[in-house]
Amino acid sequence: KVYYMKDTSGSVDWDLAVASGTTRSTSMLVMGTRDANKTTMLIEGVIRADSNISGSSVGDIVYLSDTEGGGITTTAPASSGDVVRILGYVLSPTYGVIYFSPDKTWVEIA
Repeated sequence: KVYYMKDTSGSVDWDLAVASGTTRSTSMLVMGTRDANKTTMLIEGVIRADSNISGSSVGDIVYLSDTEGGGITTTAPASSGDVVRILGYVLSPTYGVIYFSPDKTWVEIA
């Protein structure tokens, strides 16, 4: 799952990221485990994603999902208010392996 860093009353916390809106998609993003403690986080590197990307091809761009919290997709978000931000690239569609490297830039769809 993809998490974003949020400020909770002066302390840092992690929550599931989603492309629908800037609050949950434009700050620091990491891939994390599904455990409740969120203790294992990946800032950049190769990881097997939880989301289904089996219909994609090697080299396809990976985006943050606009419907599934923490999910990824190879289809760019397209609704008004969605944020398009490249998260990485598909390495193995069959096994859901991606190179996770969130771009520092993003575009909000008007």
